[in-house]
Amino acid sequence: MPAFRFIDLPTAAEVLGTTRARVLQYVDEGALKPYSGAGQAAVFRTRDVEALVAQLGIAAAAAPPARAAGQPEAASTPDTAGRRRTETIRRDPVKKVGTRLTQDVRWAEITEEDLAAWFDGLDTRSYPAVRHAARQALIRLNRIMELTGGTADTAGDRDLAASGRQVSAKELLATGQSPPPAQ
Repeated sequence: MPAFRFIDLPTAAEVLGTTRARVLQYVDEGALKPYSGAGQAAVFRTRDVEALVAQLGIAAAAAPPARAAGQPEAASTPDTAGRRRTETIRRDPVKKVGTRLTQDVRWAEITEEDLAAWFDGLDTRSYPAVRHAARQALIRLNRIMELTGGTADTAGDRDLAASGRQVSAKELLATGQSPPPAQ
């Protein structure tokens, strides 16, 4: 179990061995009460999550990862101290994709002049790596487009275009929807 008094939604889902959506169902059903926040921003008392684990009769899923066979136990020696320990870092998909999209939304700030200056300074030996990275990004971004309504314009896209208003990425992220039409 986590050693903290409070845990966020992804950690609660991990402890319960379920999804974020199921944890939110527990909240809706009254089986779990957030200490603060709501929805994806909910924070829970660790003891409340532990009580739900006991009530449901499930083994806690947040046990530390097992070491691979033959792998020595990590020691804090000069050889290992300061190295990043990726085997214990939680890779929450919602946070990972959300963080990536938050950065990618800033592409709107890049002008043609910026791209030209970047390309001018690019070493030709890095072209294959740049093309590979761009290809991978396009694959994932196209998948996000499919998941969120396809590549055809949505009503929100049309409203934004009709407004003639320039909207910052920060504004879109803050509201999660298209801005109201210009008057």
